[in-house]
Amino acid sequence: MNLNLRQDKGVTYVARSGFYGDVTKGEFSARASVRANATRLALDETLKELSQYAEQGTTTDELTLTQTALSQAAARQFETQQQKVGALERQWVFGLPDNYLTQRNNILNAITKQDVDKLAAESFDPAKMNVLMVGDRHQQERERK
Repeated sequence: MNLNLRQDKGVTYVARSGFYGDVTKGEFSARASVRANATRLALDETLKELSQYAEQGTTTDELTLTQTALSQAAARQFETQQQKVGALERQWVFGLPDNYLTQRNNILNAITKQDVDKLAAESFDPAKMNVLMVGDRHQQERERK
């Protein structure tokens, strides 16, 4: 999504997506701040990316990149005292065991392309997603025509 909207289309600096959750809810979110005259294009491209991901799955390179990024992010959450306290708080709130990080890394490293592809096929149905698009309504309607 970021490669498409940033590098291919040149309409944003950063496009992000991911799963987010806490003890009461979870959600998938995709977002980007784009030029006013590219809002509709960005939405259409994002929905296309999600549909393709559900149909085609991930690549081995994408899986490796994600595993590496998540492993490195886990290490960075202990750089400051505040981050350490936050990590310990999350561990307590979610009732995670003392060896949570070791378990997490073992699970992360064991995830296969097939696991990710199955999850994507089950989770990404753009027809069932709630979409919030913020921008000039009249301009976006003109873009769609």
